[in-house]
Amino acid sequence: MKQLVKCSLIVTVKNRLSHFMQTFPFNVTQTGIDYELIYVNFNSEDNFSDHLIATINKNKSIFSPRLKIIKEIVYSKNTFFNPRESKNLGVKHTSKSSKYLIFNDVDTMLGMSYLKKWTSFIEENVSFATNRIQETRASHSTRIDKLVNYGNLIVGKKDYLNVGGFDESDVSYGGDDDDLFHRLKLSGLREINPYTADCALQYSILHDDSERLSEFKIKKRKNTKLAFKKIYENKEIKSNKSNFLNNVKNLENYISEEIRYELS
Repeated sequence: MKQLVKCSLIVTVKNRLSHFMQTFPFNVTQTGIDYELIYVNFNSEDNFSDHLIATINKNKSIFSPRLKIIKEIVYSKNTFFNPRESKNLGVKHTSKSSKYLIFNDVDTMLGMSYLKKWTSFIEENVSFATNRIQETRASHSTRIDKLVNYGNLIVGKKDYLNVGGFDESDVSYGGDDDDLFHRLKLSGLREINPYTADCALQYSILHDDSERLSEFKIKKRKNTKLAFKKIYENKEIKSNKSNFLNNVKNLENYISEEIRYELS
């Protein structure tokens, strides 16, 4: 009997091939839970699709038996990168049986037990998890500290849909994770954080903002204090585009194709 996918590991990418090549092995070797790996190719111009196929074929011998399928969502609309839109689109293509959503940055390497460990903390209507390291004070209410912090998210799919996902109306860099975290907490969920980077089981590839912001329409970070002021003054649970999965007219704006790489 075919086992059902229990969680979806979603990675968004636009012209970050070098980071993809370094982090791909960590995404296909997860243990302890049946999962699918979804790459949202946001109109990359570096032949990402060809490289993905070649990398899959080259590395099949290391794939975890828990990895059931790899999907590439190709967004072909010629536009600036919007990670919020990209992540919502990834959720739209998750398997019906998937219970947990794990958002991972393309420049982040995961420990082999990352999915198993962090999904074990998730309880529907009760909790979600982020990798905002407590020892850096990054999980304080405003996160204005300049110390290192991580923003990966692990959340139940039903809870994510309940608050409307990421706010697609904002096209600038910064605050997208915090806005969603804030609305999840408004809905009654408790946020769980690791205390140390080792506890988080994730490690980021260090690089400067020139690479990070190159594909955005606005090529600079938000004013941190103003961004958080806006986020925490918001008392609405729903995002500004809370119907992204149900609004047919909205979905017509997504010129996308799902390519499935079946794993035997």
